[in-house]
Amino acid sequence: MKAFLNWLKKAWNFLTYTVQCIRYYKSIQRTGADMSAGQLVDAIFHRWGGILKPIQVPYEIRLFSELVEKNQPQTVLEIGTANGGTLFLFSRLADKNAHIISIDLPMGLMRLYFFIRLLFFKSIPLSGQTLNLLRSNSQKLITKKKIEKILNGKKIDLLYIDADHSYEGVKKDFELYSPLVTPGGIIVFHDIVHHPSGTTAHLAEVDRFWNEIKTQYHCVEIVENWNQWWAGIGILTKKHLNPNIPKCNKVI
Repeated sequence: MKAFLNWLKKAWNFLTYTVQCIRYYKSIQRTGADMSAGQLVDAIFHRWGGILKPIQVPYEIRLFSELVEKNQPQTVLEIGTANGGTLFLFSRLADKNAHIISIDLPMGLMRLYFFIRLLFFKSIPLSGQTLNLLRSNSQKLITKKKIEKILNGKKIDLLYIDADHSYEGVKKDFELYSPLVTPGGIIVFHDIVHHPSGTTAHLAEVDRFWNEIKTQYHCVEIVENWNQWWAGIGILTKKHLNPNIPKCNKVI
């Protein structure tokens, strides 16, 4: 009985999601050309039935989005598509002809749900942009080779890492893909705030790797409250390592 109820819940969630995608995709396609970063962030949190709502602190993602808007990257690699909220932001804040690549794990047995999501995400980019959606393990070498083939010699302006939150996982993603970032490009981590034991996400160890790596680069930390026990955005600028770099700029 419990298994049947779980299946029924998943089926209902899938049906609801599909209806929302059909209902809102045209509105989402029309949104963004004349909107600021702040307006776009408000939209993904409060419009379209929540289908693009990211797992983010609004204050933090707003400040980060303003940085993306200012830089208008031409090539973006996102590791961790999730609900597609940051994918939407990248499509609206990057260059109007940007190339965006987003990686996430395949969805196992829920193939129909995966297919609907894939179709929905493909409707997000602007007409002049290129979007590649990969459903693959980012930590596999074969995935990196696929990315390199897609890039065809281009370098990445913005690398966004928000997938495997284990220490080994986030380190592996950094080691594999940071060499593909152009000098002066940025590497972004989500969940740099410490997750203490006893919280729901206590296995997240992004903060451990972040604290190791940030001293070697120019960096910025965007955190609303260091006692919030989750979230926080860390940004590294890819430049030559400098042992005399000062501590991170903390935007609080």
